[in-house]
Amino acid sequence: MSKIAPHEGNELDMLLAGTKVFAVLKVGKHDKLIERMRVSFYSIYFPINYRPVVCPTGNVVEYVLYTEAGLSNKVLYTALVNISEWYIETFGKEDYQRKMGKIFGYSDEDIEEFVKNPPDCNCMKCGG
Repeated sequence: MSKIAPHEGNELDMLLAGTKVFAVLKVGKHDKLIERMRVSFYSIYFPINYRPVVCPTGNVVEYVLYTEAGLSNKVLYTALVNISEWYIETFGKEDYQRKMGKIFGYSDEDIEEFVKNPPDCNCMKCGG
């Protein structure tokens, strides 16, 4: 049986192990992982590309991390977030959630479990 966000808290380890190619770490939600990421940049070879996302006030709100194999996921994520309101109005929230689930590398079973039992979340990854 699947669970909601089965990769939660393991994103950095999965990226380093090569079992995940794309992740987003939110400031305020993933602070421990972000600190580990920063330390890893200086202590080991870090084969992960990252991009901080800065809000209009100048604060970093999230880090988009991806391996070379995950570059297309990063591009799709950025595009889908930028058109999320239109996409949800046009195709529905469930389709949006399925697309995001695929981008984040979840199994079909995990995605359907998420769609049937969405968490109380208003982030753009969840279609909130």
